[in-house]
Amino acid sequence: MATGNSRGALGTLVALIAALASCGDDEVPAPAASTTGQGGAAQGGGAAQGGDGQGADGGTGQGGDGGTGGAASNAVCGNGVIEIPEKCDDKNVTAGDGCESNCTLVEPVCGNSKIEPGELCDDKNGALCTAQCTFPPGGICAGAVDLNDPKVVTQVKGVTSFKSTTVGSSLKAFGTAACTAKTLGPARLHRFTAPASGAYTFETVPSGTLSDTVLRAYLDCLAPATPFVCSDDLDLINSISGFNAHVPKNSTLYLVVSGVGAGTYELRVTQHAACGDGVVAHPFGELCDDGNDADGDGCSSQCIPELIAVEQEPNDTAKTASLYVHDTLATVDPSGDADYFVLTVPAGKTKLTAIAYPVFGGNCNFTKTSSTELAAVNSELTLFAADGTTVIKSTSLFDGCDALRPIDLTPGKHLLRVRANSKYCATCRFEYGLFVEYE
Repeated sequence: MATGNSRGALGTLVALIAALASCGDDEVPAPAASTTGQGGAAQGGGAAQGGDGQGADGGTGQGGDGGTGGAASNAVCGNGVIEIPEKCDDKNVTAGDGCESNCTLVEPVCGNSKIEPGELCDDKNGALCTAQCTFPPGGICAGAVDLNDPKVVTQVKGVTSFKSTTVGSSLKAFGTAACTAKTLGPARLHRFTAPASGAYTFETVPSGTLSDTVLRAYLDCLAPATPFVCSDDLDLINSISGFNAHVPKNSTLYLVVSGVGAGTYELRVTQHAACGDGVVAHPFGELCDDGNDADGDGCSSQCIPELIAVEQEPNDTAKTASLYVHDTLATVDPSGDADYFVLTVPAGKTKLTAIAYPVFGGNCNFTKTSSTELAAVNSELTLFAADGTTVIKSTSLFDGCDALRPIDLTPGKHLLRVRANSKYCATCRFEYGLFVEYE
């Protein structure tokens, strides 16, 4: 069992470019004996929903009669779960870290060495970052082209365009170009601050003597050792580079354009979906959208469901599958663990989407999996019918995170299994949030 908080800032940026192959074959769970679980108590006086849940393998899933909640809140600050009336819960009761000891939110704190939305930098070295968390004049970072300045860019229907040249630039070898072995010429540095949480496309198009472009993005201009994203050769003629990313409101990306030789280029930023517009844009990484950009109300400012339930162990076999009611924080741990959940497709709603998404600043980068520590989400999702037959296996939806795409199902009970993807690391361990939606 794991605890934590899904609220994050720059560390929860989600790149949407990894399209991974489908999972390999796996076994069908053996028929289970009939078991009956008990529903938990509802919060704030409401009656918890329970009832019998026939498991996908023919047994009875955990359900039972719901308990009746009391009038007082049962929220426990520090357990990592956002519970009413908490606005955050970051696994501790430490003051001054953004989520206070009473689980209330505070504004970004300049000087805490963490770059938070609204800050360009946060470093105690005053020569590099001011007390207002901005860059002092004269440095490389301060000279970055501001793509939010309407005087230097063209903005048309959600597309921001900036045209320039790398000719004459003295900036070279800034950071690391991890995606190419090419010898790169001079570069230009830009910064973009998201006006709203949402999905954006960043791309470069070369022209003239700049025969190729490489685009890199960094979260911290003062620490460019490792790029957040490095892109090279997206088109057939190996000239355009780019990537998609889910960027929280007021968070800043530093974009470096370089290439083979020197010449003119166009850098485009396209906003596809804005978190808070009330429209759930699944293809761009939104898992919810409640029409605002506030945290602590069930759907975060990054359009990620805020965790309101914790996995109930044991649920590592089809016989002990737990009942999925709402967004759940869970852990594949120890190595080889599998989590089973009983799902109920409501009458009148035949489409199901399920995603195991990263939490606590995690990601779905399979190169960062580990069997010795909780690491990147390396999930494999399999949906079984009531008779135990496999209905569908997960495929990549965004950032390599395995997901069950919307599929038509018969209303009723199904069984969902989450475990490590053996294609990458069968023994790896990770924390994840489980999101299931019916339409």
